[in-house]
Amino acid sequence: MSRTTVYEVQQAPAADTAPLLRRVPLNLAEAHVEMPPDVVQDLVPSRVVTLLGAHGGAGKSLLKLVLGLHVACGRPWAGLPTRQCRVLDVTLEDTGDVERVRMRRVAATYGLPLAEIERNFEILDGTESGAALATEIGQDGVRRLLPLAAFEELRSAAPGFGLILIDGASDAYDADENSRRQVRAFMRGMLTRLAVEVSAGVLLLVHIDKALARSGGGGESYSGSSAWHNSARSRLALVEASGRLELRQEKRQFGKPADPIPLQWSGDGVLMPVGGDSGSRLAAAAITADADAAALLVVIADAEAKGIMVPVGRTGPATTWHCLSTLPGFPDALREKSARLRFLAGLDLLQARGRIVRETYKDHRRHHKERWSTRAGTGADAPVDAPEGARHTSPHTPLPEPAQGRRCADSGVAPESGTRANPRKPEQLGCSAADYVAAREGA
Repeated sequence: MSRTTVYEVQQAPAADTAPLLRRVPLNLAEAHVEMPPDVVQDLVPSRVVTLLGAHGGAGKSLLKLVLGLHVACGRPWAGLPTRQCRVLDVTLEDTGDVERVRMRRVAATYGLPLAEIERNFEILDGTESGAALATEIGQDGVRRLLPLAAFEELRSAAPGFGLILIDGASDAYDADENSRRQVRAFMRGMLTRLAVEVSAGVLLLVHIDKALARSGGGGESYSGSSAWHNSARSRLALVEASGRLELRQEKRQFGKPADPIPLQWSGDGVLMPVGGDSGSRLAAAAITADADAAALLVVIADAEAKGIMVPVGRTGPATTWHCLSTLPGFPDALREKSARLRFLAGLDLLQARGRIVRETYKDHRRHHKERWSTRAGTGADAPVDAPEGARHTSPHTPLPEPAQGRRCADSGVAPESGTRANPRKPEQLGCSAADYVAAREGA
């Protein structure tokens, strides 16, 4: 005998509560959405859930680690910059020991530093407990999705991580994959809300239906309800095409999907872009990152010497990029919005090397704010090691606010002397003279 399932109906809000449907004023001339920078440029955005689909044994768990380890080290992958951040790997299918062995192989193949990985990567193993994140329950003929204790543990652990890997959906979601309502509750009500709460990208691994796997995915790299596709703002697929593997982007919230990335297996059984990401390509990427970091260090130091406070924000209208990109000496290659992730990678590299630090100061209203400072490694009240004529300050002595309406780019005058401050010497910035000259010339 068939069973009829009764679903809950949302009650109309009371008169004294906020409406469920909010009327949005158009104001199309001012329409703008400030998107946080991608974790992996064009592939893995922040604050949303990205599905990574493939059939069993295709290598999606290994590819997940390839992407995660490059993010933990701030290294580009397949020519795409990454934003260095801490990575949390929630493994529900393979044990933590298996993950560690795979990670070591990936690190050796790509030449990734183990110290960076151990500092920025963490594994949560739920295989022994059989932990699921959510299950389906029935009560009085109504089916509901219930978050479980493992999800609450994940929510508690997630703050501070910029990328969360969940392997995989079949173990995390203990409910009917064909129930659109329950899938939507899992994707939107749980995972997307978590991504927004901690401002992280979530990469969820899903299986492709066997019939679809035989036809190369067919543009539907998931099994079950279409709510998996509709609820995800980003979707990737690892499929076989013309006898080789490809990573395809089948859905992207904003803009055109990225071009497919052909992949091949290395001799050690690690997935790599065709042509490799080792040897000369890794060396070229490292040289580019070093040049970007050296150029940014010069610009930040010059701004600091002129009394310009460089904000530390990454989103909104007053970010580090908004300030520095208007200053003389800022590299042309980093001015385009498409290079924003590359800019952040250079900034992260400076911070990781101790060349810049976040400093707290008080503005003229005695409000606490943060700025970037090149006085890394000094005490809180130590003077700035600046050229003669530049102002010496401590983080507790606020610099004057720029004149009303004056932008960061217009603040090229030293605040007290009224003369343009000289750039710092190479030895004061912790870089070689050659790097300094190259940076000043816009390398």
